[in-house]
Amino acid sequence: ATEGSTSLTVTVSDKPTNLSLKSLGTGLDHVHLSWTGSSPRYEVFYSLSGSDDIQSAGVTTDTTYSVTSGLTQGQTYEFFVVSYSIDGTPVLPSVNSSIES
Repeated sequence: ATEGSTSLTVTVSDKPTNLSLKSLGTGLDHVHLSWTGSSPRYEVFYSLSGSDDIQSAGVTTDTTYSVTSGLTQGQTYEFFVVSYSIDGTPVLPSVNSSIES
């Protein structure tokens, strides 16, 4: 070993994949999201399709989340999920996925 050398192991949180959206019942403006990932925390974002006005739906430690407010029935929304590292730094977003509420 070289004198004065050190070793460092870095773990990178992964990007959420396989984002799936499901409308929660007829006539409701609720959407359930699920994805695959192993990050310690995620934040779900959405916007009205074609809009640059992105809103945070909430934060979760799970790989599922239900949006139960803020959506208007009959509108199409785009969703994406951002993973966060253990220190709270945003890492990588998922791909966008859209659904009509």
